Amino acid sequence: MHNRLLISAAFFFSLLFGTNVSGLISSNTTWSQANSPYVVTGNLLINTGVTLNIEPGVLIKVDAGKYIKVEGNIIAIGSLNEIITFESNDLQEKSAWDGIRIRPNSGSAIDSNQEYLSGSQFKHVSFKHADRALYIYETGLHISFCQFSTNNKGIEIRSTTDVVVDNCTFVNNDYGTWSEYEDYSSGDYVNAIENTYIQSSLFFSNITGLYLITNQRSFINLNIRDNIFEQNNIGIS
Repeated sequence: MHNRLLISAAFFFSLLFGTNVSGLISSNTTWSQANSPYVVTGNLLINTGVTLNIEPGVLIKVDAGKYIKVEGNIIAIGSLNEIITFESNDLQEKSAWDGIRIRPNSGSAIDSNQEYLSGSQFKHVSFKHADRALYIYETGLHISFCQFSTNNKGIEIRSTTDVVVDNCTFVNNDYGTWSEYEDYSSGDYVNAIENTYIQSSLFFSNITGLYLITNQRSFINLNIRDNIFEQNNIGIS
């Protein structure tokens, strides 16, 4: 009976205050629904060779201006009834937190049918209030059945290969997807974008649904198919 009371107290403490996280994740880690919400109070790095698994239904709240950088892998697979959510822990507005940075070693492997094989993955995940919810650099990523709402940019692709955006929803963002014009200062250089699949997705009430700037780079095997664009200022630029 005493142990049961302790477990119940820990569970309700988690509901009220959450689990604070920041700094380095240096070993394989699982974020559980029981310990949700997770509050990112400082910049968070998932180290090379390390996997962060996020269970269905987990809520992640990120302090203003903070980011999650992924040098290893992040696997966030929710479900239709238990969506994983990343949102601001402060102001509920665009660019409140920086977003998730997918680095060259942390992407997905896909097969010839653009299905997920291994590595990082986002499925049934909601992203809110970020500057760049997902920033993908020099790698690929499999993103399916995800929701991007009230962000500055939902997804930025830069020097990417094998990015799949499938059955996603983009609502009330400044830009649903984006590619940078030029960048000579950050070290993340603009380069060719290859084997991109943006398909079966809804772009609704964004300033611009798809914004892909062709200056400074080439788009090779760019596939934009079976999407719906409604009530955006600009559908595709």
